[in-house]
Amino acid sequence: MASAIVRGLQHSALAKRYQFCATTSSAKSAQKLSKTLKIPVHNDNARLIRESDILVLAVKPQQIKEVLKPFTLLFDQNKVIISLCAGITISSLKKLLHKKSPIARCMPNTPLSIKEGVSALSFSKAFPRKSKQAVLALFSELGLTIEISESKFDAFTALCGCGPAFVFEIAHHLEQTAKSMGLPSSLVSPLVAQMLYGSSALIKYSNKSPQTLCQEVCSPKGATIEGIRVLRSRQIAQILQTTLQASRKRAHALGKLL
Repeated sequence: MASAIVRGLQHSALAKRYQFCATTSSAKSAQKLSKTLKIPVHNDNARLIRESDILVLAVKPQQIKEVLKPFTLLFDQNKVIISLCAGITISSLKKLLHKKSPIARCMPNTPLSIKEGVSALSFSKAFPRKSKQAVLALFSELGLTIEISESKFDAFTALCGCGPAFVFEIAHHLEQTAKSMGLPSSLVSPLVAQMLYGSSALIKYSNKSPQTLCQEVCSPKGATIEGIRVLRSRQIAQILQTTLQASRKRAHALGKLL
């Protein structure tokens, strides 16, 4: 996710305002990531903390304690922390860091890499006003950005953090079925991508609900309604509800790891 943020910001109006640097777990992976992102990357976390004003934590939730604990004395009230760790609460991080640094909890998604993402943010108490404005401006460059209470984060994670993967899974099966029906393989991927993009744009810009837009396509005894009947007979509403609930439950469980 951190790579997606860097890629998006590198093509934003904020590119010249920030200097990017990152760390990884080994010199080999650092070299590879540096080549990919074209930024300095090394494996010295202490150095990165000392030299940075804004620190983005982009590690697995189960690794957060192992990564941060050796360096807690390096954090102070002048270093802003943005945590991308799913499920990990601000209070848990505050406890780990002895309540020193202002913390922003963030859940973005991968379309940030093309500045089409959606991010949710929540801030620790007494978060500096100018720093808060800077963090909000940073993520607003990468797509839709909202501020929500932490109690809503697990649901947001399921819908928007995990959501792109669900769309990609659906897109994959649409492509495979389209190929099996005889459409040229070279055309299927751009056709599916444009169909999904255009449909999303209609939801975003038409001021009509998805249900209304669906009804407008479904003429009586037409081809579309036949497919919709199959989706409904296979309990698509229940499938999606169960999918989101599973991701929400897992996001909540990850928060118990710290």
